[in-house]
Amino acid sequence: MEPEELDDLAIQHLGLNEEQYQIFNEMQIAPFATVINCRKCLNSIFVDKEEYQGAQQAIVCPLPGCNHVWCKLCSQTIEAGKGPKHSCDGSFELDHLMLQRGWKHCPVRVTRM
Repeated sequence: MEPEELDDLAIQHLGLNEEQYQIFNEMQIAPFATVINCRKCLNSIFVDKEEYQGAQQAIVCPLPGCNHVWCKLCSQTIEAGKGPKHSCDGSFELDHLMLQRGWKHCPVRVTRM
């Protein structure tokens, strides 16, 4: 026997408070959506689960006026069009900074026995 869906009228008869009703709604959309939390605007929003899973690396806050971009894997802010390509371990950013400043890697010292 398959579970039946509850309509809004049935939910109202259950006497849920606002918090319980919010949890119920989140559970209803959980199979289809995932929550993302934006560090810039400090809001949370549900986004399409398949779209989120299909995103390569960069996540863009879909809320109006925000457009903050961050890495799906490490949650670091990605400065689109500014600087080097993003790397979670910072290697691309370090290489870019070294090139900008004219820095060089220290030569490896080989000890003889």
